[in-house]
Order: sequence, then structure tokens, then C-alpha cells
Amino acid sequence: MDITNQICFTIDGATAKDFDDAVSICKQGSDFKLGVHIADVSHFVRPNTSLDDCAKERGTSLYFPKLVVPMLPEELSNNLCSLIPNEDRHAMTCEMLFSSRGHLKKAWFYPSKIRSRQRFTYKQVQRIYEDKESHQYESQIRDCFELYRALWSQRLKRGTIDFDIPEPQIILDENYNVESIAPLERVDAHKMIEEFMIAANV
Repeated sequence: MDITNQICFTIDGATAKDFDDAVSICKQGSDFKLGVHIADVSHFVRPNTSLDDCAKERGTSLYFPKLVVPMLPEELSNNLCSLIPNEDRHAMTCEMLFSSRGHLKKAWFYPSKIRSRQRFTYKQVQRIYEDKESHQYESQIRDCFELYRALWSQRLKRGTIDFDIPEPQIILDENYNVESIAPLERVDAHKMIEEFMIAANV
């Protein structure tokens, strides 16, 4: 399904090289229609091909400070299978309709063609939400946070445990020596995207 007319955007860390998920949101009365769009790697990597065998051998991408060893060739992981802005990309879309209180009314899946309009960072989205920065998609960002708060409230009612454990960030100098290790700053924008991904998985 061609949904390139929808306003989709990615939200990742500042150093991210590949963008494998995007979100879209719109209000329908008091309800929210949330879209979670996952890059469709299977469009390029067919079963039992050399690419598939190589990916199985690696098992996963490896992330190091200042270095990523991708599971797939870089032309796929950082380009054709990456939801980079202003490019048509294949995706698997999950759309969900939530009430204003965060109750799921219905959900549906389909293969899609999308076009990300913006590559956001977590900190940029947080600044927009806190009125420290303006943006043309500010209303969509605010809708995302409103839905996130409703979904989080529902999870608290179900007795969820919040493992808010600091993640270490290793800072290297120009010679790749460890300069310092400090907690990675975690803002609500991180939790918002996590909540949306959990909703799509559920």
C-alpha cells in the first residue's frame, strides 16, 4: 500500500547510521491513529540466498563506540533498508487505533511504501516537546507524547515494572582510547518510542 502521503518520521540517537523504524500519528476525533513502520528487509533479502546465509552467520549487527559492523551489507543497512528522509522505502506497517485513554480499539498490518519526512534525534524531539525548539511537525510530536502518556498510564495500572537502569556511554578520543564512561542521558522521547514499539509488538 502506498502511504507516502502520510507524515512519517524517524526518532533515533544522534550517532545512528541506519533508521529501521518510523512512526506516524493523527487524531481522529478524540482517538489516536498510530502507525509504526518497520523497514522491510525481506524485500531485498530472500530466504536461502547468499545474503540470507551471510546474515544468519553474523546473527546480528555489532555496535561498538565509533564503529558498527552491520549484519547486512552497508548498501542495504544504511541505504536501501534504511528509512532515510525523502526517499521511498519498503516497510511493514502496523496501524493502531487508540482511545484518548490509551485503550486499543483495533490494529491492522500491511506491507507498505513509505516516505520519511524527517530524521529526528531523541534530544531534538524532547526540545520540541518542552517548547525549546519549534518545528513544522510540532503538532504531531505533541500528539505522540499525549498518546505515550496514556499508554504508560495503562501499563502502570497493569503493574508494569520500570527497569530504568542507566546505560553506560563510552567516550573515546581521536586515538580510540577511552576518555570517560558516563551514563547516557535518557529522556521521555526514548520511552515514547519504546512504548510505541511495545504496542506494535503486542
